Amino acid sequence: MHSSLPRLQTPALACDSNIHIYDTAMPVAPTANGPGPAWATVTAYRAVQVRLGTSRVVVTQPTAYGTDNTCTVAAIAALGLATTRGVAVVDASVNDAELHRLHEAGIRGVRFQMLPGGALPWEMLEPVAARIAGLGWHIQLQMDGRLLPDREALISHLPCAVMIDHIGKFLEPVPVDHPGVKCLQRLLDRGNIWLKLAGFVHHVCRQHRHGSVGEVQYLRGPEHHHDADGEHRVRANQ
Repeated sequence: MHSSLPRLQTPALACDSNIHIYDTAMPVAPTANGPGPAWATVTAYRAVQVRLGTSRVVVTQPTAYGTDNTCTVAAIAALGLATTRGVAVVDASVNDAELHRLHEAGIRGVRFQMLPGGALPWEMLEPVAARIAGLGWHIQLQMDGRLLPDREALISHLPCAVMIDHIGKFLEPVPVDHPGVKCLQRLLDRGNIWLKLAGFVHHVCRQHRHGSVGEVQYLRGPEHHHDADGEHRVRANQ
């Protein structure tokens, strides 16, 4: 691990809002693109926390394990339920007992990754949102932001909060007057839809270089995977 600390001093109770943890003993889901980085373990991430000075974290279910949330739940427990929460992947067939078990384990949202490797189809979005609304959970949604207008009505009428992931995840650079960006602004104006500022190193960020998109409510997350010496490595679409 580097001996020097980051120049930016981390505020007290700072929360890393998006990490993935992997376990090579876990079976890879048939829907996944691959197993994910073997070095992204709880031990490696603890080293990152020490270097950055963060004390709270949200563990997001990676696509590698589909709807089997065993690794994510175990990571929450290992990192400490007092300071850790998680985002799971469940489909509409999940029973109430399992939802409550996940809630007690620290889960507070369901991830919909609508790019290759994701485990859930669009048809699951409304029924899953209806199931989790009473628990106070949110939907974490990752999709190509250029297609947001096609899904605006669906997203707008979900009965729970929605976190739009990866700054909208525009897979090609777009100007700020692009229909997808305008749609994103309309969604954020609704009040129950948030934007996660994760993955700044991805090319998806370049849509903002030509101007401002105004004031929005957002959650900051670095979208970093973590290796054993505490350095950050980045891998898209995990």
